[in-house]
Amino acid sequence: MTGIVYALSAAAFWALATRLFARMSGFWTPAALAMIKSLVSLILFGLWFVAAGKPVFDQSLETIGFLVLSGVIGIAIGDTALFMALYRMGERRTLLIAETAAPVMVFISALVLLGEHIALLQLTGIVLVILGVDWVIGFSRGGGDYDASGVTWALVAAVCQSIGVIVSRFYLQATDIEAEATALWRILGACLALPFWLLLRGESLKPAARPDMAALVRLLVGIFLGTFLGILFLQISIDLLPASIAQTLIATSILFALIFAALRREPVPAKQWLGVVVAIAGVAAISIQPP
Repeated sequence: MTGIVYALSAAAFWALATRLFARMSGFWTPAALAMIKSLVSLILFGLWFVAAGKPVFDQSLETIGFLVLSGVIGIAIGDTALFMALYRMGERRTLLIAETAAPVMVFISALVLLGEHIALLQLTGIVLVILGVDWVIGFSRGGGDYDASGVTWALVAAVCQSIGVIVSRFYLQATDIEAEATALWRILGACLALPFWLLLRGESLKPAARPDMAALVRLLVGIFLGTFLGILFLQISIDLLPASIAQTLIATSILFALIFAALRREPVPAKQWLGVVVAIAGVAAISIQPP
């Protein structure tokens, strides 16, 4: 049950952060935004380890290397691909593809590569969550049209997320590394890879327009919630739960986004709440421990 709480908390944090990051499109490109949030998060994780007095280099180079690589793929490439899709198709269609494909990919990969098996009731819960999330996204307003490049970027994001989850799950189970350390190494991988992407595309960290103090506060809060706490809680949930369940629960971020919109008294179509009910039923099914 603890792993489920961490996964749902990570989803809620990401939903809040997404609302804040959406306001940054007028200042930074997708890769620049990914670089900034990764760099700030790396500093926060570094301070975390120093304050806690925890060792960092207490794992083999193989473990560290593969976790760094998972950060390159899952965070640097994955987040940038997700932002690229968002810029082209909008939130609704991007999430409809990415949040449906990623849990399915993780489920198949975990079954084939990690030999993970889950109970029929939990598998039913996964299906219900995906259906509920798709129901909510399908009734969202706006979002633009599908286009080939947007769909491709959304699928790339899903693949990258899946690889990051599978690699993390393997080393969390095969070694005694702590979830906090896996988060640190994954963030480091993103920080090492993103500068090359920026150079390749001739992009800069310099904002297109000067952000005011309110924008900077929104950015920092989004980084703290969505990247620092979000990734930390994600890694903890991957450690405690089968990979397919952890990834499925992360996909509920769109449900939290709907709830936050309702709390802000933004118009929400009544039919979307049926999707929330279906997804909650799925979470309940996942939460029931098989005998």
